[in-house]
Amino acid sequence: MAASVRFEKGHCPGKSSAQYLTQLGRRHNEVNLSNIPNLKGKVAMVTGANSGIGKVATQVLARQGAKVFMACRSRPKAADAMSEIRESNPKADLEFLQYDASSLPTVYHTGQTFLKHSLNLDIILLNAGAIVGDPQSSNEGLEWMFAVNHLAHFVLLITVLPAIERATKQHGDVRICSTTSAGFAMHPDPTSLHIDDAELRVDSSSFWWKDTMPMYGRSKTCNILFSSELNRRLRAFDWGKGVRSNAAHPGTVSTSLNVSLRSSWYFWTLETLVYAFASIPSDAGAINMLYAATADEVREKDIAGKYFTPYGFVNDTVNGKPAGDSLLGEELWKKSIELCKKHVPEMQIPEELDQ
Repeated sequence: MAASVRFEKGHCPGKSSAQYLTQLGRRHNEVNLSNIPNLKGKVAMVTGANSGIGKVATQVLARQGAKVFMACRSRPKAADAMSEIRESNPKADLEFLQYDASSLPTVYHTGQTFLKHSLNLDIILLNAGAIVGDPQSSNEGLEWMFAVNHLAHFVLLITVLPAIERATKQHGDVRICSTTSAGFAMHPDPTSLHIDDAELRVDSSSFWWKDTMPMYGRSKTCNILFSSELNRRLRAFDWGKGVRSNAAHPGTVSTSLNVSLRSSWYFWTLETLVYAFASIPSDAGAINMLYAATADEVREKDIAGKYFTPYGFVNDTVNGKPAGDSLLGEELWKKSIELCKKHVPEMQIPEELDQ
């Protein structure tokens, strides 16, 4: 019987709107950008670090003393972001990594380039993502949002695992945070991810290709499932017990995520209205993933394999069961491994994860 993926609604189950808003305000006083701990000696990587919440996260991590690798597609845009960050923090320790999520071999090369530095990796924010208005294919012929929003991060994370293992063995606390979205709810079928070979091609005749948002919803569902399944599998290693992988919804943020939708008048109108009346600035949007990536509370309570909604609320169930128990997480993992072997054959996958 197929597993069902329907995440529980609401930040604070059982609370009225008034109670929730009161608790949200109280929580925001506890979880904000001024409460990030000292990160001196830590090494971080942020994908999509040149704009939006990725740039804010990079700025904050560097401000708190971390060395930050900015994994970005555009070197000039990354250089502009570095210059802007260094205006307020001249000592910011920043490095550029070429990261093109539409090409899996290029993503693998990004990970290999990082490993050549022989550094630990204490924090990795899998943040880069996008929506496209019309069905498009990645370089490997896969549906673009599945490839860019999920599979590229899967390749990058598995590639840099040696650096994560070193960091965990050294101090027992590594954070992985996948940026997701409440948009996961737009995935139309709670019983399947639709990730067989035919359904990952843009020429599929499947009904759900007729709309962009179901494809986006699938990719955001994958972010949550990957995060919890990764956590479950890494905990099988002795060193993996110090890794805490979580997913975080930033809120509705006015960023460049939707830039590729603007060729459509419908999406342009929708985006304009949402940003005008319902969006939050990037500074606020970065809080949730920075909480997952740095908060002492996450380590002290061993919060791992969860889905965070703003700000720092845990929403971690699939049909009332722990997200890590989802059969869909295992299905996604096995398909991702299969695609990695096909498109990045030189990639080394630990035997314990190749199951």
